[in-house]
Amino acid sequence: MPSSDLSIDRFEFRELGIRFKTAFRHAAAERTATETVWIDVVASDGAVGSGESCPRSYVTGETIATARAFPVAVSAHSIRETAAKPETKRVRRELKAWKGAARLLLRVDRLEPSKNILRGFLAYELFLRSNPSWQGRVKFLALFSPSREALPEYQAYGDDCLAEVERINKELATEAWQPIEVRIQEDYGYAVGAYGLYDALLVNPVYDGMNLVAMEGPLVNRHGALILSRNAGAYGRLRKHALTVNPFDIRETADAIRDALDMPEEDRKRRGRGLSRTVQAHTPPLWLASQLEALDQVRRPPD
Repeated sequence: MPSSDLSIDRFEFRELGIRFKTAFRHAAAERTATETVWIDVVASDGAVGSGESCPRSYVTGETIATARAFPVAVSAHSIRETAAKPETKRVRRELKAWKGAARLLLRVDRLEPSKNILRGFLAYELFLRSNPSWQGRVKFLALFSPSREALPEYQAYGDDCLAEVERINKELATEAWQPIEVRIQEDYGYAVGAYGLYDALLVNPVYDGMNLVAMEGPLVNRHGALILSRNAGAYGRLRKHALTVNPFDIRETADAIRDALDMPEEDRKRRGRGLSRTVQAHTPPLWLASQLEALDQVRRPPD
């Protein structure tokens, strides 16, 4: 069936592995995990604002609150130093041998609801079913670190994610190919080794802070495409060079996976270079200096 004829409504829920009880159970967990606290402050003229829209405002009495956004930066030197270590190079060689001639779709995340892992797997399945020529030609490597394992909601979400992986592999795998490989471990060097190999990096959180993965990957990989949620904090900085998606839209994410893998090599390299340059333009020293400068600029307004 051509991709254009296959809508998410017609892609049956049982085929996707979505069950209503699962969806409702995880809705509460997603909401809890992704709540964002906004500081609303009242300006001297009575206007209400938050963040940079209201940089100097009264809250109560003589107390003044200044609310601004200072998006975090990552150190290119630090991550490239990790990439150059012998153990990281060994990981990269091992993964390159495991990948073979296949393209690599990569995700690196904490195993928790806010990262939208389940929809990522379902989008990948929809991509494979809509584009059967890619079956056997791409591998999805998902590297997870454990998160809040004592919370029942997080345990249930992790179990459901792994159950979907098992189902997808059972239905689509062949003797020579397994669609998804999951590894749960705390190993930053391993993740950095994988960064150097991806053809497409999937970062599709429901809501998130900056999401360091979206910025770390391009620092050691200048030839891969980035599939980025429009609800990730890094979206504001990286959207020009990324393939952006609505994280709740499985069809759009599936299409973005297709576009990333079908993208001409020169286009992927151009985007990868743009991502790398953008990330390197925002360094930790500049991030700290911008905060100190903002503090210096805070002054009590005249009476």
